[in-house]
Amino acid sequence: MANPTRRCAELGLVIALAVAVTVGTGGVAQAVESTAADLNNDSYRALQKLYRTNPVAASVARQAYGEGELRIGGRAASYYNSFSAS
Repeated sequence: MANPTRRCAELGLVIALAVAVTVGTGGVAQAVESTAADLNNDSYRALQKLYRTNPVAASVARQAYGEGELRIGGRAASYYNSFSAS
């Protein structure tokens, strides 16, 4: 059984990244109009900022493996599995 604290931290990291990407691009409407390169750059910068300002997030990210979901507006928008990601 997975450690509940670690699972919560992993979920928190995913949520923080989702929020950072959405806020960093000016919201969902603009994100739809952004290019993939824009979104990649914005998410990379947001992730680096998260790591700089929260050492725990950086530590969890180095150890995080598993699966989860991206929630937008209270609904599951996408799913991930870090074992099959390339």
